[in-house]
Amino acid sequence: MRMKLLLGLLCLGLVAAAIFPLTRSDAARKKATTGPALQEGAGPKGKALPNYDIRLEGKGEFSDFDISTPHGKEAALQHAAIRARASAVEGFRANARAGRAQNLRAIANETGSMKHFFIDGDTLSDPQSDTPDNIARGFLKRHGQVFAVPSSDPASLKLR
Repeated sequence: MRMKLLLGLLCLGLVAAAIFPLTRSDAARKKATTGPALQEGAGPKGKALPNYDIRLEGKGEFSDFDISTPHGKEAALQHAAIRARASAVEGFRANARAGRAQNLRAIANETGSMKHFFIDGDTLSDPQSDTPDNIARGFLKRHGQVFAVPSSDPASLKLR
């Protein structure tokens, strides 16, 4: 009898604790209106980090050139640094299948650095059976001029 009474009180206590918790968890705290919580990059839902490049110190931003469009290609050819990237992208486009070639997107900045290089809805290369590292190095060896990587450098590149 005492065992049933003790077990009943224990169950009643557990039910009461579940309904009326002794402490508040404050799981849904209000957002801070000042302080470090509002800084860029703070928290998983904070703003992204600023796009910073030391080469822009005292300048502004780099101009981007969409090498995928005729107008952008024409503007890119006016800059010596981008001219090589534009011709390399055209070489890549010429060797790509028809469906891939028309969906190729390439954007370079005024320094000649490739910002975007992809094919909408497709891959840049056909499937291959090798390690991802070897596939990437082979791609860079064949198309290194698009990214300003000499053909001898892919073997010496290291992941950091």
